[in-house]
Amino acid sequence: MLRKVKAAAFPMKEKLKAYKCDQLPGGKYWNPDEKTAEILASLRPNNDICESLLGLNDWLTTALTNASQLTKSNLVEMKRNHTIQWLENPTVNRDKVINLAVEKKKSVEQQYHLMQHKQQEERISARATLLEKATEKAERRNAEVEKLSSIQLIDTEEQLELEIQAIEEKQLNQKDCNAEKILLIKDQIKKR
Repeated sequence: MLRKVKAAAFPMKEKLKAYKCDQLPGGKYWNPDEKTAEILASLRPNNDICESLLGLNDWLTTALTNASQLTKSNLVEMKRNHTIQWLENPTVNRDKVINLAVEKKKSVEQQYHLMQHKQQEERISARATLLEKATEKAERRNAEVEKLSSIQLIDTEEQLELEIQAIEEKQLNQKDCNAEKILLIKDQIKKR
């Protein structure tokens, strides 16, 4: 469970970092000029952008239940970057943008398929590990059951008399007969 949380948290951290990269060291808003710093200082700090993006992602998860996380992330990015409005802007050379997207399509698809293949291998590996653990547990349980079933406890006087009678019927000499009876009693004490 913890592994799944960690696996989900790292991409989310990277996504939030990408959303806020302009405000981080090296970003265009990290070391603003005096005028911009004055304006920014007068603003109330908030996390509206992050909350908005996470809320949109949450809404897409419930609205588009069969969509992959990649599709949901792309829709969130489109909302954040105003891609549709940008494409509808008459000053943008749409043909160049579309041609670039078509050129990059194959490499993006390959990366996506590699990522999907890696995730599938990880899921298969996790299932194999779970199956192996379940098999080991079943084997241990079966070994314990076998061990307990092989233990033959004498519960009544009649059973003890029958066991002693069986030893006496072996027609051993007195010394061996007594030794076997003592061994039977020691074995019963040990099993308890």
